[in-house]
Amino acid sequence: EDSAIPPIVLTDFHLNNSPANVCDKNSPLKESILYTQCIRLPYDKNSFTIKYALLSYSGFHPKNVVYKLEGFDKEWIPANSTQSIIYSNLNPGEYKLIISLETESSSGINKAMKTLDIIVSPPFWKTWWAYAFYIICLISCAFFIIFYFHRRSRKLQLQKMRLFEREKEKELYESKIDFFTNVAHEIRTPLSLIKAPLEQILKNDALPTEVKDNLEVMSKNTDRLLDLTNQLLDFRKTEAELYKLNEKVANVSDVVRKTFERFIPFAKQKNIDFNLKLPEKDIIAKIDVEAFIKIISNLINNAIKYCDSCVNVFLDCSTDENSNDFFNFETENDGPIIPDRFKKEMFKPFTRFDSEKDKIVTGTGIGLALTKSLTELLKGSITYCLRNNLNVFRVIFPIGFLGDDESTEVVEEKDEIPEKTDNGKKGKSKKRPLLLLVEDDLEMRDFLEKCLQIQYNTIVASNGEEALGILKNQNVDLVVSDIMMPKMDGFELTGHIKSDIEFSHIPVILLTAKVNVQSKVQGFEVGADAYVEKPFSVEVLLAQITSLLQNREKFREAFLKYPFAGMNNIDLNKSDSEFLQKLDEIIQDNIANSDFNIEDLADRFCMSKASFYRKIKGVLDVTPNEYLKIARLKKAAQLLKEGNYRITEICYMVGFNSPSYFAKCFQQQFGVLPKDFS
Repeated sequence: EDSAIPPIVLTDFHLNNSPANVCDKNSPLKESILYTQCIRLPYDKNSFTIKYALLSYSGFHPKNVVYKLEGFDKEWIPANSTQSIIYSNLNPGEYKLIISLETESSSGINKAMKTLDIIVSPPFWKTWWAYAFYIICLISCAFFIIFYFHRRSRKLQLQKMRLFEREKEKELYESKIDFFTNVAHEIRTPLSLIKAPLEQILKNDALPTEVKDNLEVMSKNTDRLLDLTNQLLDFRKTEAELYKLNEKVANVSDVVRKTFERFIPFAKQKNIDFNLKLPEKDIIAKIDVEAFIKIISNLINNAIKYCDSCVNVFLDCSTDENSNDFFNFETENDGPIIPDRFKKEMFKPFTRFDSEKDKIVTGTGIGLALTKSLTELLKGSITYCLRNNLNVFRVIFPIGFLGDDESTEVVEEKDEIPEKTDNGKKGKSKKRPLLLLVEDDLEMRDFLEKCLQIQYNTIVASNGEEALGILKNQNVDLVVSDIMMPKMDGFELTGHIKSDIEFSHIPVILLTAKVNVQSKVQGFEVGADAYVEKPFSVEVLLAQITSLLQNREKFREAFLKYPFAGMNNIDLNKSDSEFLQKLDEIIQDNIANSDFNIEDLADRFCMSKASFYRKIKGVLDVTPNEYLKIARLKKAAQLLKEGNYRITEICYMVGFNSPSYFAKCFQQQFGVLPKDFS
């Protein structure tokens, strides 16, 4: 008789090696293991032990039992004798535990089976909603990255557009400034041709009053045009940071007073109330007087131009919270109120706001821009405000610390009017100096030639190359040259003159409309003796020429007349000094040789006799023979002073063959006989 297959029951459940009871908190068992069909385990409690039993006392052995965890095991596993099933560290997922018992009987194969669903929950970061969150975050990040780069790209594009616009504005601004600067340079030469003849004509007291009045109007407007060109050039220099300050201790009150007085005729012409208020005590400060005058002149000029009936000018002192002393300059006028939208733009170049007054008053729009640039260069500040419905412009400057090593001498402002000199008259009758005038502008050349011919002999050239050719054939005493010329400009010409031993003694005056510092520095570096800016006063040019020629003449006379005067008393450039020093050394080496002559000297310098003659004549205004004789006599005077030799011995020691001739020459040169010399 076959026995019935006993059922398989689950008897116990252990989780992570600990019994799991229904009553335990957080137990995966909701009811007894006997009745449980499904167990859900958390991801961190994924090791368990299940015990089972066969409800029969027949001959069923546990070895007949096999089990399998679907989803984990691929083969059936025979049960052990302890009737325990153990699994450890299951991955999150769904499993099914199957316990099977199989027997054979006459009726066939009998099978008993027990199943238990086991679910190991994933950690929260691996749940479907977590993955959904990840996807959402990823999509959001991608969106924001795309949005960021799109926005960044757009921002960069806008920046490039703005940079491009700024560069275009800068190019336009630079081209505008360059245009006006070039125009200013170009008109200075024709302006000179207007201003200089006007000055000459106005000196004629025989002119009818009406004609003279008209000429004075022309002169004033010429000065006005000159002022405008100077403003443009000064503004360009401040923009390029080339404006060089020359700070000195000055009486600011006096400078303001004198500048104010210059505008009184202008104020009277407009019939306005023009007032100045100064502090009781004069203000003394360290400042660039020229730049300061330009600043206050612009402000006063603007105040008068745009006022209706009243302009007030103020100067006072103030102290800030750090006990630093400042002085304040203000202009006040009752002209049109400047709109708010123009207040930030008013100090930019070429800015003019549209008002009825502005349409009437002419201007370039450079004045306030120059004023602001110069003010900041002087470490000051400029502001605009309304006070009692009046326009107020205020500039504030530090008074400046006067150190112990600084001069406290106050520099007085002076009008630079050259003193008139008698250019043609000298102590003795001499032929007039020969000037070489180098100028490519025909009208300017003709005008200057007429002016210079009154006192000097002149010869003209239209460029540097032509001028060098003339120098080789003429004994020129001084060169007046323009800078901007074709073929060879004034800088090159000056460099050639000063580097050639034959011509290096000739003074050079450069005339130019280029007023920047670099041009002046370049001119002096190549050896120019003086620099005259266009438009210039003929009197200033003549005074400059006379000064150079007379100073050299004084040095020459001192050197030749006084027996112990050395070459260091002559104002010479380096090459001429070296030339004379070498000349003196050669003569001293051959002083006793009466046969030593000019040909020998010229040979020592590798120069032709004509070139050597021209050089000595140009430097010392004596012939080479005269200079050789003077050098012998100077040596004789030195030996006489030492008192170690008799006069006859000295005569032969210095190259004279006749004592009587020696005595005659000595008396002619120094005014006394050798025996009376001490």
